Amino acid sequence: MSKVDVNDLVSILKFLDESFLREEQFSEICDLNANDVDDQRKIVQRVLVPGFNEMNYQTQEHLLNSVREIIDKRMDCSSVFERVNAPFDFFNINHLAFVEVIYDEICRNT
Repeated sequence: MSKVDVNDLVSILKFLDESFLREEQFSEICDLNANDVDDQRKIVQRVLVPGFNEMNYQTQEHLLNSVREIIDKRMDCSSVFERVNAPFDFFNINHLAFVEVIYDEICRNT
């Protein structure tokens, strides 16, 4: 397996950036609390899963493997979250826990 880079997360998290969000997606998630696990699931289901599903199979497979390894190795991914201009506060959350939610919801919904 190739070396995993936490920056692979950008390919998933970019869909939460305000420059990528469609207006209806923004409206659906802007008032959600990124510290709440139920709201994290809603964020992932409403924005990240549809974005992920637009990717080709090889990219999806690579990203899921990368995310799984990031979780397994407990890698620090806070620097990736800092680069995303999301409509909610990403700075005071447990980034790795959010990545686990992303992985679980993508696996459940694709």
